[in-house]
Amino acid sequence: MAFRAVVDSKTSIPFFIGFLILANFYFLPHLEKTPRVSDFLGVAAYIWVFWRLIELKLPRRIFCLIVLFFLFFLIWAIIAVANGWTTTLVLSVRWLLALPVGYAVYEVLRSPDMRCSFIWGLFCGAAFNVAVLAIQFFGYKELTQDMGLAAQDSALCYIYGTYRTPGMHGHPNAAMAVVSLIVPASLWLTFRENKGPLPLFCGFILLYCGGMFTLTRAAVVVSLLTMVMILLVGRMLSGRWARVKVCLVLLLLTAASYCFGPPGGWERWLDTSNLEVNFGARFGTNAEGLAGLISNPFGLGWEATKEGIHIGGVPFAAHNAFIHAGLVFGLPFALVTFVPLAALVVGFFGRHISFANLLALHFFGLCFWEEHFNNPSMIILCSWLITYWALSLRRPLALPSFFLLRRRVQTT
Repeated sequence: MAFRAVVDSKTSIPFFIGFLILANFYFLPHLEKTPRVSDFLGVAAYIWVFWRLIELKLPRRIFCLIVLFFLFFLIWAIIAVANGWTTTLVLSVRWLLALPVGYAVYEVLRSPDMRCSFIWGLFCGAAFNVAVLAIQFFGYKELTQDMGLAAQDSALCYIYGTYRTPGMHGHPNAAMAVVSLIVPASLWLTFRENKGPLPLFCGFILLYCGGMFTLTRAAVVVSLLTMVMILLVGRMLSGRWARVKVCLVLLLLTAASYCFGPPGGWERWLDTSNLEVNFGARFGTNAEGLAGLISNPFGLGWEATKEGIHIGGVPFAAHNAFIHAGLVFGLPFALVTFVPLAALVVGFFGRHISFANLLALHFFGLCFWEEHFNNPSMIILCSWLITYWALSLRRPLALPSFFLLRRRVQTT
């Protein structure tokens, strides 16, 4: 099924777009701040968007959105260069490049065949991330770095004396969040594309393996909550045995946890002192970050946020993607990321459910645990969800009169 999507010339491009968004290779592996595949996708998408603008096929809302994003992050890039902020500059450029890719994904998903191929690409991209975790788990971390499969500055993390593999995205939590995206992909392939139960079972086996390699709990919890919401909202499930399949997967995960332990081991899940410290620290940093965001509504930049400037004066992590986005780029941008995702989550409970609603449900949950907008793969997926929401609004946006005039001349 996935192989057919690769071979078919019509659906191979959507497949590789989905695959490369998650399997985000490093082009110059020896550099810490190396370009990644997503950066080149953004450049190609800008060329494609410019061509659609010339042909007068670019929607008004997308034109306005791209111009606003471009100007906003261009200003932040200039500020970053003036202050010598390397990471803020990189994040600004990646947000600037991401929106055209998000629009390209939106256009791809309008065709049923191309949508299925794209989701297969996400599925295989998440599976590839698990393969990289496995290679690192068996002691070949340097090999993955030399091959451009992992960052040179990957975090070195241990829990209870056990090494946590960082994967392709520099940190175990970031890697596991990307792996967990196999959950909405496998659910959609099984219940909406009618590809049988194999994607669902394979997806959750890979999720379990990813959790064992990274010793991460948050993404596993969000994945289980996504499954529970799927059971509660019956419109997502099609077919006689749909709920039975979901329950069988949950039983399979329960049996695997009983035999081999849950992802991260029983100690990580049952150690009350660890849980209290972990959750207490997260709620504490959320509160501090929110207070810092209210005090600095126009943003501090990534470096100042990380150093805790104006937020207690100590190294700081918000443990929340929306709060962190606001601290770096300002409160208005935090709302730009939060409102569309929240609206799409509400749409999940509506009459018609799209893949964007399902992905937003899962993505929204992930954002409350870590600063996932540091990851270019997550930036692109968020940009697509923002684009989808913007184009689903009913009230039209105005184009500059120059483009309206050209459209009228062409129609006459």
